Amino acid sequence: YHHWLLQSAMLGATDAQYRMGVNYRTGNGAPKDAHLSLLFYRKAAAKNHPDACYDLALYYLADKTNRVSQSLASYCMLKAAEGGHREAQFQCAFSYFRGDLLPQDCNAGSQWLTKAAENGWPNAEFVMFQMYYYGIGPTPNCPAYPKDKIEALKWLRRAAEQADFRAESAFGVELIKGTDVEQNIVEAEKLLRDAASHGYTSAQNDLGYSILHGDLGCT
Repeated sequence: YHHWLLQSAMLGATDAQYRMGVNYRTGNGAPKDAHLSLLFYRKAAAKNHPDACYDLALYYLADKTNRVSQSLASYCMLKAAEGGHREAQFQCAFSYFRGDLLPQDCNAGSQWLTKAAENGWPNAEFVMFQMYYYGIGPTPNCPAYPKDKIEALKWLRRAAEQADFRAESAFGVELIKGTDVEQNIVEAEKLLRDAASHGYTSAQNDLGYSILHGDLGCT
């Protein structure tokens, strides 16, 4: 497999180039070789492969003392985001909010955050929930989002449906309370148990508290 993957990469297959970049970086099926890893990453990134662009951005970000590397990181991260890489979209959002990797632009940050959330990225969905639920901004220098619990819980539900443990725990509590969403004890228990069984401490605490006080009707 690795022999033919390398042949494919050498002949210019973009996805094979990306995979060889990963293999040389991790030592999976090929000896670890940072030089060859970067060579193949750059070949794939030059053809706008989103994952290759994102991995290159992380590589350049690691060199925090080099302004050229930081500039390359911002370029690669933005290319990855434009190519649909959801974590890159999330990272671009906060780079714009903070004004560190990219020039501060709260509107651009909001657009990337919304795009990541709409593309189903749980991290972005959970942040959207927090900002709408509490009526806060992403950073002190950006305006607050309007307080809107209906919009907030829409994003919380979406994140919970993708097994984001923070969202499962928070939405489980909302389902027990039944104040802003229709009460659903069965679904609440399912969500809390899933997050708790994966070691999420807040869910473990909420599950134990709910059992102790009879909120779930179980033992």
